Amino acid sequence: MSVSILVVDDEPDVGDLFRQRFRREARQGTYVIHFAASGAEALDRLAGEIEPTLLAVLSDINMPGMDGLELLAEIKRRFPDLPVMMVTAYGDDERRRRAAEHGAAEFLSKPVDFDLLKAQLRQLPGTGSERNSKRSLLIQRGQDKRNATAAIGSCMRQWNTFETIATRMLAREGVGVIWDLHVRAAASYRRGNWLSAMALVGIADTAERLWRGTT
Repeated sequence: MSVSILVVDDEPDVGDLFRQRFRREARQGTYVIHFAASGAEALDRLAGEIEPTLLAVLSDINMPGMDGLELLAEIKRRFPDLPVMMVTAYGDDERRRRAAEHGAAEFLSKPVDFDLLKAQLRQLPGTGSERNSKRSLLIQRGQDKRNATAAIGSCMRQWNTFETIATRMLAREGVGVIWDLHVRAAASYRRGNWLSAMALVGIADTAERLWRGTT
């Protein structure tokens, strides 16, 4: 089953980058990527019909006119259940705090780690089979903790994926990324995004194991 992702960024080369990095998923019919060059255009797209079903919005923060945080607040006002991931080249704590206050599902730093992004997208309700979609919805609502435990176990079995992501993040950002991952995991848990939180914890633990193995 295909789902849509709306990417909002004023930089024209972002569209080409996402098309390239999601080329395989597009061929497989997993994701359909839509683009908007501004917050206003994104709201117009959301007011219309986006087909297939919209899974999430990925928005840059630093844009002219309506910036990403203003867009986030407006999206959550109109569509409170729609996951919005914020992307910025400036990963400071203040922006993270404001994004979390407005209800951001995740906060990603540029350059985007697409392996991590894809892992996070796979944890959102609406991906996979109908059975898994219903299970994710129950998890998000906190109505079935046993199903949540089973889903988390499935997530944690993606060890090779975690190791690939952790290795790349350590090389790019250094050992400080371990603490950052735990902070992001705690924020996801507080928002009720259990699967995303556990994925981030798995990556953080893998990164720490890899780092200790080299010291």
